Order: sequence, then structure tokens, then C-alpha cells
Amino acid sequence: PKARSVPLLNCGHVPMNDAPDLVARTILETTNA
Repeated sequence: PKARSVPLLNCGHVPMNDAPDLVARTILETTNA
């Protein structure tokens, strides 16, 4: 019920390699860290 979709624009199958800053920022924002 609390799931949400976060589009990672310009990222392929391995977004951690394509946009590591975006992935890290998204994770931190999502977990309220």
C-alpha cells in the first residue's frame, strides 16, 4: 500500500552504474536518512 514508483531517467538495467548519485540520493530520500 505504501509502495511508490520512482522513475530513474536515462538509466538502463543497472542504474547504479548509470547514475550512482541519483540512485544514492533516491534511496536516502526514500528512507528519510
